[in-house]
Amino acid sequence: MNDTVIIIPARMASSRLKDKVLLPIGGASLLEQVWRRASKVPNCDVFVATDHESIIEAVNNFGGKAIRTSTTCPSGSDRVAQAIQTLPESYQFIINLQGDLPFIDPEEIPLVLTPLSQGYDVGTLITCMPAEKQRNPSFVKAVVSPDGKSSIMRCHWFCRAALPYGHHHLGVYAYTRDALRAYAQAQQHPLEQQESLEQLRFLTLGYRIGAAMVSSLALEVNTPEDLAVARQFANTTH
Repeated sequence: MNDTVIIIPARMASSRLKDKVLLPIGGASLLEQVWRRASKVPNCDVFVATDHESIIEAVNNFGGKAIRTSTTCPSGSDRVAQAIQTLPESYQFIINLQGDLPFIDPEEIPLVLTPLSQGYDVGTLITCMPAEKQRNPSFVKAVVSPDGKSSIMRCHWFCRAALPYGHHHLGVYAYTRDALRAYAQAQQHPLEQQESLEQLRFLTLGYRIGAAMVSSLALEVNTPEDLAVARQFANTTH
């Protein structure tokens, strides 16, 4: 059995784009596009963690496996933490692949595990961010510095505010069971709530987050404008 599992948290109550995970992009739903890419990662099992019967039905229809979770999970990581409790202890490494990245490169997803092998508590992925996105508060910026010992970057903070620097943070995380369990048992930090960024809970708890640099297309679908861009991209690449 594999020791690594990818869990895609998916909920219906998206505030900026209603029912976004089931909206079509390039002949499949946003969620299915993400699942297809996760399913190409070798030596990993893939599950969707969701709070809604419509999503479970959609996952079953495209051949995936779904885990029912609570409607009250405050973040994707909390949803993943709840889902992992139903899975075998043999899954020691957990990848949270958020369901809004329809064009992520499957070959780059496993790189999120690299920081764990180098002593970090949590791994994530970042990519270069052009200046116009740095100035846009809709995009999440990772404030990082070189580790000095490897190609991994140490994450100091994440924010939405306009900055003249920062890397684009992709919604992909890796954690051990112990780190994820501690996260789920902790209360949301006020800064996490203010920014609506779940990874700040790890930092405020004193955990170290390391980031691997990737070149995956940083096209997240969160708004109607994002959806239009994603559909246009899908149409031009097929």
